[in-house]
Amino acid sequence: MPRRYEWDWLFEELQEEPSFVAKTMFGCRSVYLNGKLVFVLAENQDDSDWNGLLIPTSRELHPSLLEDFPEMICHKILGKWIYLSLDREDFEDVALKAVALVKRRDARFGVVPEGRKAKAKAKVKVKAKAKLKAKAKMIRKKK
Repeated sequence: MPRRYEWDWLFEELQEEPSFVAKTMFGCRSVYLNGKLVFVLAENQDDSDWNGLLIPTSRELHPSLLEDFPEMICHKILGKWIYLSLDREDFEDVALKAVALVKRRDARFGVVPEGRKAKAKAKVKVKAKAKLKAKAKMIRKKK
C-alpha cells in the first residue's frame, strides 16, 4: 500500500496543472511541475532535518527566497535547497504561499533533474571521446 502523506493536500492547487507529477522518492513526496522538481515533502517526526518542505533551487537564488521567506532556512544537509520545518506554527501559511508562487511560475522555485538517461548518455560520450583520443594517439605514434 502506498504511503500517505499528511500534508500532501498542500499541492491540490498544483494538481490541476497538466504537467503536475508527484512521486515518492527516498521516503519523501516529490512534486514536479513542467519537468522541474519544485517541492520535496519530508514527513519524518524522528528527524528534524527531514520533517518539512524542501524547496529545490540554486544557491544564487537563496538571498531572494530567504528575503521573501524569512521563516525558511538553508537545509543543513542539502545546503543548495531551502527548508521550511513542519515544527513551525506558521508552516501551513508559509507553505501555501510558496505553492501559490510556484503556481504562478516563479522561476526561483525548482530544478530540472538530471535524468538517468542523460547521465548514461554523458558517460557514453566521455568513453567514446576517450577511445577516439586513444586511437588518434596510436595513429600518431605509428607515423
